[in-house]
Amino acid sequence: MAWGIVVGGAVAAAYAGSAAATADPAPWTPDYDVDGAQLNAAMSFPGPWSPVWELPASFTSSTGTTLTGTDYLTTAPGGFNDDFVTNTGATYDQDQLLPGFTNLYYDPSADGTAVDVMKTPFGNIDLSAMASTFAPVDFETTSSATTVGQNVVFTDSGGDRITGALGLTEKGSDWVGGPATDANVTPLVTPESGLVWSVPATFTDETGTDAVTSLTGTEYVTSPTDVEFVDKAGDVFSQQTLVPGLVVVDNLYYDPVGGPAQDYLQTIFGNVDISPIASWFAPTDVSDLTSPSLLPDLSDAGLYSALDLGLPS
Repeated sequence: MAWGIVVGGAVAAAYAGSAAATADPAPWTPDYDVDGAQLNAAMSFPGPWSPVWELPASFTSSTGTTLTGTDYLTTAPGGFNDDFVTNTGATYDQDQLLPGFTNLYYDPSADGTAVDVMKTPFGNIDLSAMASTFAPVDFETTSSATTVGQNVVFTDSGGDRITGALGLTEKGSDWVGGPATDANVTPLVTPESGLVWSVPATFTDETGTDAVTSLTGTEYVTSPTDVEFVDKAGDVFSQQTLVPGLVVVDNLYYDPVGGPAQDYLQTIFGNVDISPIASWFAPTDVSDLTSPSLLPDLSDAGLYSALDLGLPS
C-alpha cells in the first residue's frame, strides 16, 4: 500500500487520470503517511457502502499554515472525491460531480457556517446558501470506526460476493472463501480513471464430496455490486448486481481459458441462461491494469482549491 513520491522531502501520493487533469496547482505541500493508509468501507443510508482510501495527512500552505488530519478518497462519476478532516474537526471536501464540474466545500466546525463553491467551465458559483446539500459523508464515523480491517471491502456477503459465479463451474456447488485477513490490498487504475481494488484470494468448493476443489487467484472489487475473481489459470468469474434492492438481479459470468463464456441472470425466480450474449456482460479486463501513476508535481484531485476556502480572504 506504500505508493507515493517524494516532493521537497515530503512523502506524497496521488491518483492519475481525470483527477489530475482537473486539479489546481495551488501552493500547498502535502505530507501523506502512506504506511499508515487503510482501505475501509463507508456506510451510507439507504445507499450501499463504498470503498474509501484513508490516509493520515497534513498540508502546509506557502504562507506557513499547516493542516493535519485524515484524507479520505473515493471514486466519483467525474473522477475522484477527496474529503479531508483536520484533527480539530474542520472539513474540506471536493467532489468531482461531472467532468469539469467540481464542488468545493469547507466547514470550519460543523456549526452551520459552511462555505460551498461550484467550479464549472463557465466560472465559479457560490452555493453557500445551500451548502448542507453538499455536505460530505461523515467518514470518521462510517469507515474505520465501524469496520474490522481493510478487507471488509472483500467480505463474501451482500452484493460483494463472487460465489454465485463460482458456482457456474459445478452448477450450484457451495463455494466459500475469499482473501486472508492479512492480505495486502492494491489499488489499480482502469482506462476510465476509476479505481479497482485487488487482493489475493482463495475459494474452496465445500459440497461435501471427497474431492475438494480450491481456486487461488486475485479478487477485484470495483464497487460493492461489481466483483471479479481471476484464478491462476486465467479463468474469469464475475458477479455484478444489475438491479439492487429487495428484488435483486445479479449477473453471473464465467469465462474459462479457451471459453466458451457462460452467463446467467440470477433472480428470485431462478437462473436464466443468457450465455449467447455473454460478451455483453464481460467484466473489465484486469490483466493490463497498473497501480496509479505517480506525478512529479502533486495535484490532489482539486482538494487544494477546497483548502484555500479556509484561508483568510
